[in-house]
Amino acid sequence: MSMLIRSLILVAAFPSVSAAWAADPVFPAGSRIGLTPPPGVVTSKSFPGFEDKAHGVAIFMNEVPVETASESERTFSPDGLKAQGLSFERREDAKSKDWRGSLLVARQELSGVPVHKWILIAIGSDAAGIIGMQVPDASQALYPDAAVRAALTSTVFRPTPVAERLAMLPYAMSNLAGFRLLQASTEGTALLTDGPKDVLSAMDQPFVIVTITLGQIPQPSNYDAFARQVVATVPGLKGIRVVSAQALTIGSQPGYEVVAEASNEKNGADVTLVQWLRFGSTGYLRIIGIAPRNGWPAAFPRLRTVRDGIGPKQQ
Repeated sequence: MSMLIRSLILVAAFPSVSAAWAADPVFPAGSRIGLTPPPGVVTSKSFPGFEDKAHGVAIFMNEVPVETASESERTFSPDGLKAQGLSFERREDAKSKDWRGSLLVARQELSGVPVHKWILIAIGSDAAGIIGMQVPDASQALYPDAAVRAALTSTVFRPTPVAERLAMLPYAMSNLAGFRLLQASTEGTALLTDGPKDVLSAMDQPFVIVTITLGQIPQPSNYDAFARQVVATVPGLKGIRVVSAQALTIGSQPGYEVVAEASNEKNGADVTLVQWLRFGSTGYLRIIGIAPRNGWPAAFPRLRTVRDGIGPKQQ
């Protein structure tokens, strides 16, 4: 089928195709954002979204907290796009029964290839996202504006797919201790919180960050110095003061615990934090738990429960 014929079929069938797409969204693994991609576009194996590699077409999905979604709209203003190297063309209001937002159209050259870019900022009641679609000029006959708009405006949100996100991690988390899973990645990063907010910069609710660092690990005799050095790098804090530090075994592996007190560098709020390092043969697992100072006695046992629930996945 020629490119021109395929394009004509897409345009002619657009109303009925749009209705079908809206009822059949596809969600990348672990994503709260889904949509019905145009024919020829499949779920990507290398990033959260969809792609047609043969024609250079991609749909990128990025979840953002509802609290910061309006700020994202400002970031993608004409001036904001220009600062990112894009040439702004137009902006449209966009909405569905579940969200409202903006649809921006711009142009950009990527490695000398002229590309049409569409950016949807969709803001729902408890979820928000930035969904971008890029179509090289050479592929626009295959992906006309009507098809792109239909795909992007078919965006829907679903409840957090906790099981899918846990499955993405290279380790098992068997007990979240009532914490809510915000993020998870195949690289081993997990972010959990207990509270209504998805933005944690105020540090007014407990949260947990788990990361994996590969590379050379210290000798046991240097665990203390290493752990103290690493805890000083926790972002967003000032005046970090170590309260206690001790070696311990975590899940049959050597580990080190540091408890410290600090202040939020933005608002001065007092917090207490714990850092657990769990050393393996090729790197270490780092677990950081932070809670408001006055809520620390209740938070600490729950943080330990999360720590003790992290282990190898069953084969």
